[in-house]
Amino acid sequence: MNDTKQNFTEISSGFFLDTEYVAALESVGLTSLDTVFAFTSGESLIKNSLAKFRARICFEIPLIGKRFYLKRYDKPPMKIQIKNWLGHGNHKCTSDYDRLPSEILSDVSINTPKVIAYGSQWNGFFEKRSFIITEEI
Repeated sequence: MNDTKQNFTEISSGFFLDTEYVAALESVGLTSLDTVFAFTSGESLIKNSLAKFRARICFEIPLIGKRFYLKRYDKPPMKIQIKNWLGHGNHKCTSDYDRLPSEILSDVSINTPKVIAYGSQWNGFFEKRSFIITEEI
């Protein structure tokens, strides 16, 4: 559980990072949306029911000796995006629906994975891609 308010900074266009983890993510080359979507290190957490536009990777950052989880959403179908917007009552990128509940629960002292980075890129009104990186509990 995160007992202190996190401080996120935009280190490249659409890429927000907890300032505590800048050096750690730089050490594994995760410094932009392009590097996040090109990242192949770690263990791919593939399962048959996972939609083709989603990817999950578990990886370790040797610099700090911790494991992290990367969720990527690459070109989510418009139908899925619209369904998410209507279902959640707001227009956000897909990864925000993973990030926001963690922040809310953490604020009321419920142990959740710590979000260390997130980001998105839009193509007009629709999401092109988004991601979230969380620390293993």
